[in-house]
Amino acid sequence: MDTTIDNVNFETKLFHAPSLNLRVKAMFIDLLIVICTLMFVSQILGYFNVDPNMINPILLGMFLLYEPIAVSLGGTIGQRIMGLRVSKAKTLKESNTHSNLGLGYSVIRFFVKFILGTISLITVHHTNHGQAIHDKLSGSVVRFK
Repeated sequence: MDTTIDNVNFETKLFHAPSLNLRVKAMFIDLLIVICTLMFVSQILGYFNVDPNMINPILLGMFLLYEPIAVSLGGTIGQRIMGLRVSKAKTLKESNTHSNLGLGYSVIRFFVKFILGTISLITVHHTNHGQAIHDKLSGSVVRFK
């Protein structure tokens, strides 16, 4: 499967690579949202006397599922606030139309991004269309809405 979109011309209004700065801002917004949500849910679960041994697995599950589910729907809350959207690179390449990344590829994208962290993001400047390593491996591209 070809997951890169190098050497492809897109209509300007359909694709314009956002800066690394915008992507990092979106990540920090998401981080704040996730931390606040996890703290709130933890308090609610504690209030309802949920077994303390169950609280951590529930919170971990929420943390691990937030980004993949949000990306499979077009982008995280932080990305949407910053005016960004995650699209399937192949659909942009073949028909210049937007298509959401499937949940499976969103999970791959999240775990590669989580494992490689900053190293993955640094590669944004080394591709024609601003794809980080996690974007290339999952067949995605981050673009403006």
